[in-house]
Amino acid sequence: MVDRIERIAETPVTVGDQLLNRMAQDIFSGALPPGTRIVEVDLAARYEVSRATLRETIARLEERRLVLRTPHAGVRVAQLSRREVLEMFLVREALEGMACRLAALNATDEQIEALRQHAEFEKAGIRAYSELADKTGSVELANATNPLYGKKDFHAMIAGFSGVALLETLIQSDINRLTRLYRFKDLEGRGRRSVIEHNRIIEAIAERDADMAELAGRRHIAGLRKEFERRTETESDWLKLCA
Repeated sequence: MVDRIERIAETPVTVGDQLLNRMAQDIFSGALPPGTRIVEVDLAARYEVSRATLRETIARLEERRLVLRTPHAGVRVAQLSRREVLEMFLVREALEGMACRLAALNATDEQIEALRQHAEFEKAGIRAYSELADKTGSVELANATNPLYGKKDFHAMIAGFSGVALLETLIQSDINRLTRLYRFKDLEGRGRRSVIEHNRIIEAIAERDADMAELAGRRHIAGLRKEFERRTETESDWLKLCA
């Protein structure tokens, strides 16, 4: 059951804003999977809001391309094609490589230490996940013992440390975050590789080696893209492979 969206009188955030944030997060996390049909009466009950508020929010989600309206088929959570996913990975590779380069030039020692600490949180999350009997959940959900993990995204942190606000905005865009929906179910194996790759990025940034930091960042995203490309090449119903 989705938690009720609280109406907080003292905050300028409206109920519609809260609903927008919650539905967007549910789309990014997979709680509302790609292709899910938007049924107003069901979602209004799920989020405990009026159907009028829900309709307004759906329109805002359409503007962000998180849901799509098709004639005679209604509204569904956006479901990208294989080609679109691959194109997004290519864009991510370029953007995040540049973010790593700029972080190597501009990040403070305190920010680099924050990256190292986050990598430790990631390791703890993978350990917690490996101990789960039911591995259908995400690594983030597994790590209840380390509440700091998952509060910040590693890639968003690096973008923030790049010193370029526009780059940070682009990397945290909806399209960028949507690629996370197309992760594969082997979270433990991929997660362990990601921790290793993240540490390579951190060390390059700490050495102030901009070329190596960019290369490590690009290789990390390229690895995700190549894995997606390889696994979906011969699978017609490739969406079922994703977490």
